[in-house]
Amino acid sequence: MATLFLVTQPHAGRAQAPGGMGPAGRAIEVGVVTLETAQVPFTKTVLGRAVAYQQVDICPRVGGMIAEIVYDAGRSL
Repeated sequence: MATLFLVTQPHAGRAQAPGGMGPAGRAIEVGVVTLETAQVPFTKTVLGRAVAYQQVDICPRVGGMIAEIVYDAGRSL
């Protein structure tokens, strides 16, 4: 767990009064935020299309009709 201190100085560049006071002796406004570790899912939706990087043509080595191709599309051969 970490703590983050945010310091805002509305008049940056002006000389500051001693003792941690801001310009003209006013206190500087400080905000505190407590941070916690958490899992954040990262997803990104993009337009496009998937293209196979390899392909194969299945052709018969004999004359005639192919009656059946016995394999599941997408499965390794």
